[in-house]
Amino acid sequence: MTLMRRRLTILSVIYVVPGFLFAQPSEPPSPLTVEGIREWQKTGVLEPWKQWPKEIKLDVCGDRRPELFLATGGFSRGMSYALFTLKGSSWRLIAEEVDCTAGMVDVLSDEHHGYHDFVAFQRSGRGGFFVRVFSWNGQKYTPKADWELSYNSLYDRE
Repeated sequence: MTLMRRRLTILSVIYVVPGFLFAQPSEPPSPLTVEGIREWQKTGVLEPWKQWPKEIKLDVCGDRRPELFLATGGFSRGMSYALFTLKGSSWRLIAEEVDCTAGMVDVLSDEHHGYHDFVAFQRSGRGGFFVRVFSWNGQKYTPKADWELSYNSLYDRE
């Protein structure tokens, strides 16, 4: 091993290993819980996406109590959220991944098993939006429909 290669190896151990040892966890805790996600968020892992809300409250179930969307990841056009509902005094996970831009989520009038469908909008990066409709299957919310609303169709251009 050459002297230069040994120095590079030593430098990489000095600078890379400590960073690895103290690196922030990039994945949210498993299983997903309100308390676990909030603690994980406190590590600063979502700091690069601080322009997006870490929490969204919206009554998607129609029971006049808001459900809680908690950020579990960030990207250039929005956040990924886990969705929880309050049952008694504890939070229950009802959707593992809902991607949207800046809280662009709305409740729809359609219901399945007593729970309203909801829609999440995410900027497409091409001037339009990805539109995802979620529906209750009796146990959790799952994607029902997914399409891109293009810039041209948004502005009624051919």
